[in-house]
Amino acid sequence: MFKKIFFSVIFGFKITGVLEKSASYLANFFYQFGGIKVTSPVKMILEPFVHLFKDFFNYIIPDSPKLCAIVMLVFSLALLFLALYFLVKNMRSLVFKRIEVVFDKYICRRGIYAIIFGTVFTTFVQSSSVTTSLLVPMLGAGLITLENAFSITIGCKPGNYDNSSFGLHGRKC
Repeated sequence: MFKKIFFSVIFGFKITGVLEKSASYLANFFYQFGGIKVTSPVKMILEPFVHLFKDFFNYIIPDSPKLCAIVMLVFSLALLFLALYFLVKNMRSLVFKRIEVVFDKYICRRGIYAIIFGTVFTTFVQSSSVTTSLLVPMLGAGLITLENAFSITIGCKPGNYDNSSFGLHGRKC
């Protein structure tokens, strides 16, 4: 009974255009407010290291900028895989039991719950890429199954639609 009411409400919002109308209203309300420029603290922290490695590789390979760029690309990919390895290793050791219980008991108990979770999470973080990239280490650590990850990924698409609805509707071009 609850499931039918819940799905009727969720899909009723999509069909009746409540999300579209509310997004249009909010976009028109905040349209002329101006804004604030926020600099990324991660970029501020990493920028000196990026320049350090760039200068180091330019010093080692001074005559060929293309070869230097290729070496930097290979180095950055190696760092990425190393970071993912340690992320999975730490995730497995720190939070394996707690997150596994939450995912098994609540989120991934049924496929539709995982789809709804993927939609809501993608809407909150405003990026399906973030959602799917978080699933990779969780799959590697064995926290969720491939079927549940697929259901969460399916839920990313309506989340993308919600984000585009919030951002685009109501703007006058």
